[in-house]
Amino acid sequence: MRNLTVTLCLTCLLIISPNVVLGEQVSGSFNCKIKDITISAIDEGVPKTYKGLKNGANIGESMRFAYKLENTNYMTFKRTDQELSHPEGFVSFDEFKIKDDATRRLFPRHYFSINSKVTISSEDITVKSIRSEELFLTRYYKNDWQGLMVRTTLQSVAVYSLDCRNTADPLEEILQSLKQRKY
Repeated sequence: MRNLTVTLCLTCLLIISPNVVLGEQVSGSFNCKIKDITISAIDEGVPKTYKGLKNGANIGESMRFAYKLENTNYMTFKRTDQELSHPEGFVSFDEFKIKDDATRRLFPRHYFSINSKVTISSEDITVKSIRSEELFLTRYYKNDWQGLMVRTTLQSVAVYSLDCRNTADPLEEILQSLKQRKY
């Protein structure tokens, strides 16, 4: 009887989420429209404000971010419409960590990466890039997300206001995988 139960459970898992169970990657993407850009800088003690970068993104244009979970705990998140070498490029990667009991009680629906570069839940995502950039996304309706991409340098801060759609949406599958493995 026990073998039958285990077999049925494994079969159900393979049918429900074969990519996660088999250790393959699960990926998705966000298409974001830039609603506003504000860049604040200081030059020789004089503050300046701009609405974009020369040869950079403009209000009304799009940014595309792709994410994937590989080997059940390694997450990458990157901007795919721009080269990383471009000043507006973005990439982050990190492994998720297993939560201790206190963290699991305090944040039952959030999952944290080892180096605090990625925090995800079904309602919000925070990603820190390998450079001085952060992406904050919050779900406001089904696959509709709003957010900010913030880029800081020694002399400036750029804030991109984004309205995003999660086009390929395996997010719930990713969250379920992390939950099953106690990340």
